Amino acid sequence: MGLKTWPIFFLRSVPSLICWTNTTLITNNNYSANMTDTPSTAFLETGSWKWDADQIIAYIEKECLSPSIKRVGNDGKQDLRAVHAQIILPSLRGGDPFVTNDRQLVYVWVRTKHKVQGKDLRVPITDFFTALGWIISMVQSPVAPNINIERILAFYVKWCSTIGDEYFLGHRQPNTASIAWLTLVEGQDSSALYTPHHDIFSVSSSLPGGNPYKLQAAKMRHECLMTLLAPRVLPKAPRHGQMQTDGTRTWVDWGHCAETLAVLCIYLDVPPERRMKGLAVYTGTIAQASSFQSDLVRKAKKAACDNCKVLMQVAQIAYEDRCSAIQHEEDMNKKKREQDAKDKEKKAKERREMEERRAKEKIQELKERRAKEREEKEKQRLADEQNRQARQRQEAADRDAKQRRDDEKHRKSNRR
Repeated sequence: MGLKTWPIFFLRSVPSLICWTNTTLITNNNYSANMTDTPSTAFLETGSWKWDADQIIAYIEKECLSPSIKRVGNDGKQDLRAVHAQIILPSLRGGDPFVTNDRQLVYVWVRTKHKVQGKDLRVPITDFFTALGWIISMVQSPVAPNINIERILAFYVKWCSTIGDEYFLGHRQPNTASIAWLTLVEGQDSSALYTPHHDIFSVSSSLPGGNPYKLQAAKMRHECLMTLLAPRVLPKAPRHGQMQTDGTRTWVDWGHCAETLAVLCIYLDVPPERRMKGLAVYTGTIAQASSFQSDLVRKAKKAACDNCKVLMQVAQIAYEDRCSAIQHEEDMNKKKREQDAKDKEKKAKERREMEERRAKEKIQELKERRAKEREEKEKQRLADEQNRQARQRQEAADRDAKQRRDDEKHRKSNRR
């Protein structure tokens, strides 16, 4: 798919492009007005979730062609311009995430934001989605401690999807994205361009599927791994035998995974007590979301594959797969909810049983009270009957006595 509306410099040759200045037209004023030298000002704003392709491209242009030297250094500035000129622009112009020249994959070796043993660490940028992740990582990392790492990963996935839907129709997008991060301490890689105690991170994606240049890109990543890890050697990748769209079967070898570059871009000789953390996600759920939600990444989480686990072992990286931690947290929360539900049901049952006991006790009390009332009434009736009978006897006795007196008077009267 061709480009829609582009600034004049976009159609110029690469040399002309590299001479771009701050006076060059940027297609989206909303983005440029919001950008400052502070990382994450625009990238993680809520509204940028709904940025269209032009706004995202404007972000890329600004960060690649006029980056903060304090954050990326002069070498990083050169690499950003090279990636923009040789990967970003040609891939958008050609409607393909991969750029080729005479059927050969075009790629750019770039530096990361730190050195290992005083030497630059370089990784290959082979496609648009990898380029976007590396650009974000270069210009936005490091971030203050306790930043929402999951938010960074989600926004990266959303932007990949937005660009893919607009410019790479007919090409499958990456199905996995990953972020790796760690918090640096004083004295760790003193030549770095970032502040200790901040989180340095890197985001990347798996290579787009169904593309004939995917294997070339994976080979470049594999070669990078072998060079970096030497003299340690990677064994044959555990994951293999993946069926291709044409019916053939090929090895899913090193370099395909999203974690490959995410990990390499912050690779340091991390002591065992210092853990590099990482999280991978399935991209589909996040790409379709209309807004960012706090549980979005957790719903899309993906455990590190067998390839990634072996890579960490060979690289001797103390790696914490956040998917496992999140799953453990969710399992614990589930158990807690289940236990809370059981406790609630138990309390409800105890409450019902107590209410039933109280109801029975009240009924029993009522029965006993009524029985007592009947008993007292019966006693009262018997007492009244006894009193009545006593009165009757007394009245009969009184009548008999009176009769005797009357009879005695009558006899006396007759004798006179």
